[in-house]
Amino acid sequence: MYLDDFFEESARKYPRNMAIEDGDKRYTYAETGKISNQLANYLTSMSVGPENKIVILLPRRGEVIIAMLGVLKSGAAYIPLDPEIPAERVNFIMEDAGAKLLITDNEILNRIGEQLNHYDIYNIDSSFTELASYPETKPVVENRTPDNLCYMIYTSGTTGKPKGVLLMHKNAETYIRGAQKIYPIDNTDRALQGFSVSFDASIEEIWVTLSVGATLVVGTFDIMRSGDRFSQKLRDLNITFLSCAPTLLSMVKEDIPCLKILIFGGEVCPKDIVNRWCRQGRTVY
Repeated sequence: MYLDDFFEESARKYPRNMAIEDGDKRYTYAETGKISNQLANYLTSMSVGPENKIVILLPRRGEVIIAMLGVLKSGAAYIPLDPEIPAERVNFIMEDAGAKLLITDNEILNRIGEQLNHYDIYNIDSSFTELASYPETKPVVENRTPDNLCYMIYTSGTTGKPKGVLLMHKNAETYIRGAQKIYPIDNTDRALQGFSVSFDASIEEIWVTLSVGATLVVGTFDIMRSGDRFSQKLRDLNITFLSCAPTLLSMVKEDIPCLKILIFGGEVCPKDIVNRWCRQGRTVY
């Protein structure tokens, strides 16, 4: 099974469910499936396929998820980068990974475009509407196996040059199936996608959510940097599934009653944080 198959199953079961919510912009599972299929067909027309690598460098926006799906459906693997990294790091990763294409947008290109080397670029702002001319059905990818590369996460490079960690589809399948058994998340839940996509913790937020037909709410900078308004933001969004570092909620004064699944990770969780956030009707991991 492939990582994108989890989304496909949800799209078949819950086509009208909201898959991605980004402020006023919303995509149902059916719409997300259609657009990602069109992107996949565009990529295959560019001779993209298994073991090819595509870098995704986008701000926090719903189209990040569509880009990931499109890349996977083409048979290729995606490399998600934090939108705030410098051009020098982008150039290094593109060349180190031997990436075939860079998916980005106007905001990124206006900031660092002149500093990027000469790569093939897909600008979703200028080319997104062109996808309408491509088939809405998922392309058939030949010679694809669960041993193929699924995604690639680069380390921060704090002890030297960043290193790419390779994950295969069979690795991702094992993780998603395990998470489905552990977390009581279902198609009625609303998960915040708060981690940078360049960290593998975002895999938990994105793919566990999409594997059950739940709604993925994009954690825009406005949300994630809202300070003492964070709890109110999550209440307004009716977030029921949150995965974060304990530090984030240590700075939040008010409870978030709508949260029913709370996952702490990445650092030691102090006992006072546990005592404060554990409550009836909520499961804390």
